[in-house]
Amino acid sequence: MAAGYPAGRRFSTSNGPVGSVLVPVMIIGLLGDFPLSWVLITLCRPAHPGLIHGAVFGAGLFAVGWALAVRSVSSAIPHVIDERTLWLGGGTRYEGSISRALIHSVHTFQESRYAWAAANQLHLSDVLIVSRPDSPNVAIELEDSAMNQVRLSRKGKVIAPRRWILLYADRPKDLAAALSSKALAAA
Repeated sequence: MAAGYPAGRRFSTSNGPVGSVLVPVMIIGLLGDFPLSWVLITLCRPAHPGLIHGAVFGAGLFAVGWALAVRSVSSAIPHVIDERTLWLGGGTRYEGSISRALIHSVHTFQESRYAWAAANQLHLSDVLIVSRPDSPNVAIELEDSAMNQVRLSRKGKVIAPRRWILLYADRPKDLAAALSSKALAAA
């Protein structure tokens, strides 16, 4: 359970199309670093070729570590819904909660966020994307009064919400149904 999150229904964010393949792609990419270091050594003829191999390999390991960290964070911090509140999860980009009373509507979508915004005649500057690295698949429209009541933060700084909040969930239809229902069954 994410520290400080209440008991409620949890919606994971770790099995998206990008999140699921991020680590394997980075590991496979690490294999390409060996030929790269050989090419650098052949072209530059350095006095210490082991240093070049180590630097290139270290950079590749850093990338794999980053991918593992992103996957771990998205697994550890789900979206949580209780009777009154949606607690945003899905990564370290934004944190905060939204009262369910301030949610006007919830929609799921499968197209890209650009296509969704164009279909709804919105600019991406009108929306707040809270989940990364996967593309959002749930759109939450806030009530007009929510602009002064919702408190979100990014890296410790309080930010103003926008009318639309886009997020990713592994089961978007279940999340939308839970937010739309008047009575939430205990998880």
